[in-house]
Amino acid sequence: MPCTGCGGPFEAVLEHAVHAVTQPYLFRLFPGKKAIFVAALARSMEDTRLAFERAAKGMGASRP
Repeated sequence: MPCTGCGGPFEAVLEHAVHAVTQPYLFRLFPGKKAIFVAALARSMEDTRLAFERAAKGMGASRP
């Protein structure tokens, strides 16, 4: 059964998301699809945390 996400097969999503990285190279870096997903999720969570942190710092400066 093919892995799907974002409305299409994994390979199609991968092709759309990262044009400069080939699938063989990606699978040399990660042991499988789940590891790629987990790494992307962790990166996304960290980016979100940093965005909230920056926003919170900005809010603190403008409060009386």
